[in-house]
Amino acid sequence: MAEDQISRVFNMRFPREAVSDPLIYNVGQMFKVVTVIRAATINDKDCLMALELRGTKTEIEKTVKYFKDHRVVVEPLNEK
Repeated sequence: MAEDQISRVFNMRFPREAVSDPLIYNVGQMFKVVTVIRAATINDKDCLMALELRGTKTEIEKTVKYFKDHRVVVEPLNEK
């Protein structure tokens, strides 16, 4: 049986050295998720972003692991 599609919003903190990496693009290619940037701020130190991920729970979990493996701090904002 297929998993249900869900939506989760995360606060993300990208370190300075990862700001120019195509991480958002990569997850859209590697995993079955849709990414929606809700808000973002980039400064000299890092990038803060509210990112919505839409997909199955399994695909979202794989996506979050990918971000964490690339030094991104990920904190859930909601549990719809």
